[in-house]
Amino acid sequence: DSLVDKTDTLPPNMYGLEKLNDQEMLGGLLSSGFSRFNVNTKQFKIGAGALQYSDSIRYNSVYDILKDSRGRIWMASYYFRLAEYIPEKDTIISFQSDPYNPYGFEGNDALCIYEDRQHNIWIGTATKGVYRFNPDDNAVKLHEAIDRGSVFSLNNWDDKTLFVGTEAGPAFYNLQTGKSNIFKGISTMGINAPLEYVRAGIPDRNGKYFWMGTV
Repeated sequence: DSLVDKTDTLPPNMYGLEKLNDQEMLGGLLSSGFSRFNVNTKQFKIGAGALQYSDSIRYNSVYDILKDSRGRIWMASYYFRLAEYIPEKDTIISFQSDPYNPYGFEGNDALCIYEDRQHNIWIGTATKGVYRFNPDDNAVKLHEAIDRGSVFSLNNWDDKTLFVGTEAGPAFYNLQTGKSNIFKGISTMGINAPLEYVRAGIPDRNGKYFWMGTV
């Protein structure tokens, strides 16, 4: 019922807020991993394991958090790639690259996570494009057609189209053909510049228009 300001004890930037349970929220932090926030006691607890606060890790930032349809919790970590959080054990599992597994996860510096309607998990990265995997399988697929540098946001427009917000503008990826329609729109707010750094995107209720938030 009231706004709680905890900027005196936490970094000024928080990303990827996600509900953990009826009493707790999870929040990604800039350079400090993530925290658990108790909505009843109004107390923060810095996350454990590899993503806990450490002065020795300059870029230990968590930019996105997703609780999927199965209840598993995924975190997009700049320094520790894709990570899974096990709240019951307060443990982090970081997915590492495996040179002997051609279908493994190779993406460093993860920036965003999205679950589609088929329960696939999509990960946007800062340098490796977009990866997709299903937690029930062991294979991971790299979608090179939508590799446009840093990927900040992912969402579905419809069952056939994935929205990809990148540093170079928006792209719409056809899931059936594996090809992208890449746009280079111009701002109408008095700034004659491309619509770059697309941080968020969502379709309207009727699926006719797609709204985007840019920097």
